[in-house]
Amino acid sequence: LRIGSFTSFTAIHMPGIIKNFRDQYPDVRIELVNGPYREIEQKIIRGQIDCGFLSGTESEELDFHPLFQDEMFALSAPGYVPSGDTYIDLKKLGEYPLISQFRGSDHDVQKIFSEAGVRPHTRFILDDDISVMGMVSQGMGIALMPEMMVRTASFDLVQIPLKPRQFRTIGIATLPSSETTLLVRTFIGFCEAWSSLSLQ
Repeated sequence: LRIGSFTSFTAIHMPGIIKNFRDQYPDVRIELVNGPYREIEQKIIRGQIDCGFLSGTESEELDFHPLFQDEMFALSAPGYVPSGDTYIDLKKLGEYPLISQFRGSDHDVQKIFSEAGVRPHTRFILDDDISVMGMVSQGMGIALMPEMMVRTASFDLVQIPLKPRQFRTIGIATLPSSETTLLVRTFIGFCEAWSSLSLQ
């Protein structure tokens, strides 16, 4: 079973998923590939992997099986955003310098800005979440990140809700069911059961 995933999901959820799936299906050999969303999509389409964990998909060639909602937050250094602000209005996001990830890993963030009609003032574009959080912790700007990624942070950061609240949908992308194997469909069913039991 060849699985694609992205960094925060791999770090937080994949160890438990793989362990529990192998406990139930010990004869299944699992290969795990980590990468940006678009790379994972293309690997599925080209047949290089069987399925991939993604935050939605814009590809009409893939089926998407939603698992859970992951809330998006603004991150800042303590005191960088006025302490009286219990949330950041989407329309005001453009007032703060943005520390962002490179294209291909930032589509959840870009979607929020686009739908809010806000043009971000991007200060730095970095190639991983840890570097982004490091810059934010030094008061270089804010970042928008999902709750799942914030859980891995070892920096002193303030997590500020967005108004209106924003979420990304985490799920599994595959080729259409008519083109997937019984093993892939079994894994999807396993993950749906895992998400309903583990994440509620």
